[in-house]
Amino acid sequence: MPGVLIEIVDRSAIVALDRVGAGIPAAIERGLRRFGLLVGRAIAERAPKLSGRLARSFLIPDVAGDTVLLGHGVPIYGAIHEYGGDIVPKNAPYLVFQVGGRWVRTKHVHIREKKYASGGLAATAEMGPTIIGAEILRTFVA
Repeated sequence: MPGVLIEIVDRSAIVALDRVGAGIPAAIERGLRRFGLLVGRAIAERAPKLSGRLARSFLIPDVAGDTVLLGHGVPIYGAIHEYGGDIVPKNAPYLVFQVGGRWVRTKHVHIREKKYASGGLAATAEMGPTIIGAEILRTFVA
């Protein structure tokens, strides 16, 4: 039986596919970063604005592999505002802090639940696959 020899003379398609395949992880990371920025902005808009530190912490997404971390640097402060709770003195008989230029001394502070982070995520969650998919698609057409 005679053999059949198929030879690819123009290797540009193979090179292009190799380039695309290698570019997909980077495209996913770019998509995660874009999505993280969108979610971060939505959370920051809803966050309590006393000093602005909490809101700002959500504006710089930290992307590692397939994970986006938002709000790092203020986890305890962020959690008490998200879920609410009571603050009591740990090493003194009173909590002492300033409000509007006046010093306050109290044994207990209640922080109400605000759900700013979960609200921001819920408002943007459905956009994640679209944003990441668009970055992958750009890899194919670039």
